[in-house]
Amino acid sequence: SVPMLDTGTYAVGISNNGVDRGVGAAVVQYRNAIQIFDVTPSQGSLSGGGQITVHGSGFPTQDGPALCWVDQVSSVAIAQHSSHVVCILQGRQEAGVVDVYLQWGRVAGRSTHVLFEYINPAEIVGIMPSVGSLKPRSGSRVTVIGSGFDAGVGLRCRFGNANCTRSAVKWVTSSLIQCLVPEQSVPGPVEVKVSNDGGREYSTNGPAFLYEDPPSVHGIFPKVIRPGVSHQSTISVIGKLFKN
Repeated sequence: SVPMLDTGTYAVGISNNGVDRGVGAAVVQYRNAIQIFDVTPSQGSLSGGGQITVHGSGFPTQDGPALCWVDQVSSVAIAQHSSHVVCILQGRQEAGVVDVYLQWGRVAGRSTHVLFEYINPAEIVGIMPSVGSLKPRSGSRVTVIGSGFDAGVGLRCRFGNANCTRSAVKWVTSSLIQCLVPEQSVPGPVEVKVSNDGGREYSTNGPAFLYEDPPSVHGIFPKVIRPGVSHQSTISVIGKLFKN
């Protein structure tokens, strides 16, 4: 039987009589068990391609590059340390939760508690409204209609290059969310996109949201109205960028 020893390197020999030691010896190493604690991010797109980091302890980095196994598909680690390994996520055909583990040669570290979830990509078919001010009123939201919207912590909206945090996105259903409209400095159309994985991958071919300069008032005539004036009387408001 294998004796219980502290971590280290030990010589192994053979004796036929329990006294005399045979010629030659082999070497065996006692190491701490490989443990996996978690994987970040814990969600990703079916298309793969992004990076995931597996955290743990006792990783035998001296044994060469690690193999990252996600749903029984392996890839060679692109960076590794004694407590974490970075891998490229491979694609998958169907959404779902899968197991993650690492392997160095015949030595594997596996934990059924470390799971990764493949999620469907978000798609947008429309937004309401599709026009707004460069400096929207506080709390102004755009309703986004589509499919595959995930209620998890990775849900994001983007207006052009302006990203919305998770707290700025209200999940209603898997086909409807509401996003706070961020400010822009230049008028014009920007593409609206949605991400389920914290902004690593966004939807494509999103609808346009048009930012416009807000209307401005320069004057009013008459400036004084006498009490008792008929409600049918009119006043003129002078300014620019008024719409019918």
